[in-house]
Amino acid sequence: LSRFLVAAPQSTIGRRFWKEPSEESGAALNRYWSHMSRILECQAPMAVGKLNELTPRSLPLAAPARSLSIQFMDHIERMAGQGGEMEAIGGLANKLMEHATRLAGVLCLFDNLDAGEISSEHMAAGIEIAQHYAAEALRLHFSGMVDPKIRVAMDALNWMKTVWPGKYISISDLCQRGPNSIRVQGARKSAVSILEDHRWLQKTDSGMKIGDNYRRDVWQIMEG
Repeated sequence: LSRFLVAAPQSTIGRRFWKEPSEESGAALNRYWSHMSRILECQAPMAVGKLNELTPRSLPLAAPARSLSIQFMDHIERMAGQGGEMEAIGGLANKLMEHATRLAGVLCLFDNLDAGEISSEHMAAGIEIAQHYAAEALRLHFSGMVDPKIRVAMDALNWMKTVWPGKYISISDLCQRGPNSIRVQGARKSAVSILEDHRWLQKTDSGMKIGDNYRRDVWQIMEG
């Protein structure tokens, strides 16, 4: 997996509301597709007398770009060592400078297919993208270590803050309308208890009407 740049962003389902596209975004997309078409229409460098053998040319780093890549490599080496922030993703960290350089090369040729070397600006951009994937790898690594009960409580809290319309909620509302993970037997009580312990929920002194129904046990959703 260290040879892949993996991303798994949070789903936006439930928040993908319609909005009219701007003229600027349409123009930008047209420029992008036009530029990509010109690149894809270029003749690939083929070996003499061959129909299926490419002979790609070298694309070296300019001196400032090479200096930047060495700084990045040393930075990653420190981070990947014992106790470092990237120790948990050592496999990817070992290849991160290579990833950054390939990304820089792609960006360089996208800007100018006839470029003779990778500039420091493209190298910096490649490093920034590589660091994004490193951060994503760390997030995915540690998310797999979260206690399942904590994850269910986090799902419930996210739902309450993004979907539920009010500041007060009952377990019945959470069970009937909340995320699927909360509907497993015992999950809702555990989630409510965890959120109470972390002061995201606070039980009210008395019941109240929520929507069309009177609820005896009600919690206030606290602001973070």
